Amino acid sequence: MDRIATATKAIDLFGVGKHGWKNRNIGLGVEPTEFNAEWCNGVQEELLAIIEAAGLVPAAATRNQMRQAVKRLFAGNVTTINFAASPFALTADHAGLVLVDAAAGNVVINFPAANIFAALCYRIKRIDSTANTVTLGRAGADTFDGVASSVSLVGQDAVVNFVGDGVDKWRTVSTPRGLARFASNGNFTVPPGVTTIYVSGCAAGGGGGGGGGAASANVGSSGSGGGAGQSLIRQAYTVTPALVLTVAIGGAGSGGGINGAGGSGSNGTAGGTTSVSGIGVTLAGGGAGLAGINSPSPAAAPGGGTGYPNGSAGSDTAANATGIAGAGASGPFGGGGGSGRAGAGGGTPGSAASGYGAGGGGGGGSYTPGSGNGAVGAAGTSGIIIFEW
Repeated sequence: MDRIATATKAIDLFGVGKHGWKNRNIGLGVEPTEFNAEWCNGVQEELLAIIEAAGLVPAAATRNQMRQAVKRLFAGNVTTINFAASPFALTADHAGLVLVDAAAGNVVINFPAANIFAALCYRIKRIDSTANTVTLGRAGADTFDGVASSVSLVGQDAVVNFVGDGVDKWRTVSTPRGLARFASNGNFTVPPGVTTIYVSGCAAGGGGGGGGGAASANVGSSGSGGGAGQSLIRQAYTVTPALVLTVAIGGAGSGGGINGAGGSGSNGTAGGTTSVSGIGVTLAGGGAGLAGINSPSPAAAPGGGTGYPNGSAGSDTAANATGIAGAGASGPFGGGGGSGRAGAGGGTPGSAASGYGAGGGGGGGSYTPGSGNGAVGAAGTSGIIIFEW
């Protein structure tokens, strides 16, 4: 296409050699600029080339085809897809931003055949935070970046950008960025185009030990706190797209109980191991807090549960002299539970841990000789795994 070049053109109207159009002025003897077939055909074909490149069939009665074509070619559409619309078939008029809300259930989105349009771009972004699945399907023998399988979007704000190559592939056009969080067991599928992931997380914390009671003229020492689970922060791992990683989240250690007859308490239980298969991640759970014992005054408190770090030991308990149980250990993802207190005729319970991977507090013992039970220890907290890419 070029500027008008008929004999009646407005010479240099927009600069040297940039001719334009002029109106007729009878009084001044100015003739209007004339059309010619060459210019009209050029304008027609230039405009229709855009419309046809977007996969549209020119239609005389349609007045918005240029707008529709530009939105397709420049990925200017915005579409929201939810469970009610699943399975959803993408068309050229969805090229652009596709927001996926799987809050009400699993969502499947099927891509068109890659050979229909070249350079058609879809930016798929997940906006819900549920554990429901979002699956991107392909047509026939098409692939996503050469991988002949579906693609999963895991975690809120997970996003991927795909452009069709006009033959048989949907290719990522930029490195996707996202985050997936697992507080329970599950599978994580490495997104297309991702070759490095960063893993953070921890194993579960141990439960605090129960406090000792004061039977047979003895006193009871307080329980110790549970240990924190082993942790990992933004450790890089090399992966391949479509690799499925199995995540096992360690369960929280439980608090130790008491002997209703005023005897020694019970140990807590250790926190469970957290692991990610396929990349060699194994994080050990925090150790159990140990129980306070029934013994002659003074009663020695046990050491804290082993962990990363260990839980605290309680203070020794003497007759008619108060003591403090051990606090649970804190980690980078959660705070340890507070300690119980030894008391006259019975102690106070330990406090539960918060967050993830922290130890529970130990229960207080009884410091009145021969009178009262200890108090229960508190639970730790479970593990967590976070993937970033």
